[in-house]
Amino acid sequence: MPELNIEHWNTEIDGPLSEENMTKKINSQGYSCAKYTFPSGAAFPEHTHDVPKKDAILAGRLKFATSEKEVILQAGDVLDIPAGLVHSESVFGSDAVIFLDATKMSPDNL
Repeated sequence: MPELNIEHWNTEIDGPLSEENMTKKINSQGYSCAKYTFPSGAAFPEHTHDVPKKDAILAGRLKFATSEKEVILQAGDVLDIPAGLVHSESVFGSDAVIFLDATKMSPDNL
């Protein structure tokens, strides 16, 4: 299984954590973003993606799990999700999660 790569927000480099700044950072890495909000209790069963993705957390906490590892992502965390990785996700705690679902852009979309 590939390592889970989590990048943590650095205000000295990235500026204040905001949707605008996170979107700029993710776009500069070749990803397009869609913003989602999920309430406490929301869960997504095991699934995969055909393309590389990133989950970028703006608020709340999200549990990300594979068969071998589980991590809790929080505001400012950006997780790389390789194509084909079987995983599940759920909102962790009582607060809603606001995040950017980022998909690697194909050369045709650049």
